[in-house]
Amino acid sequence: MVTLEQLEKLRAPFAKELRIVLGTLFVATAACMAVTLSDMVDHNLTSATGNFGLFCVLERVYLIAPRTLAITRGGSPRWIQAETEYLMEHFPWYDIVGKFGWVCLMISVTLQLIAVSGAD
Repeated sequence: MVTLEQLEKLRAPFAKELRIVLGTLFVATAACMAVTLSDMVDHNLTSATGNFGLFCVLERVYLIAPRTLAITRGGSPRWIQAETEYLMEHFPWYDIVGKFGWVCLMISVTLQLIAVSGAD
């Protein structure tokens, strides 16, 4: 079992990069959810479904960002393993969220294509 303190020690050399990546992804997910809610208020459920799907995909990316950084920056095998263990232990549903997001995106695109073809 990996503790957050152990992870912080392993992440220390790349703490600034990780903060930038996580901050950017946080803003992107927040903006995506804001657009989703705006579409729901406007009763545009097709677009809201797609935006919610994008939110789910971005949430998955947000959750795996530390592990991705460990891999891409040539982190030690211990760091990569620790990130993987932490992810699986605390967020075992992360992959399901991403897949659900892609399903929502495909449903949204399909519904929008049906609406466009029906308008002719």
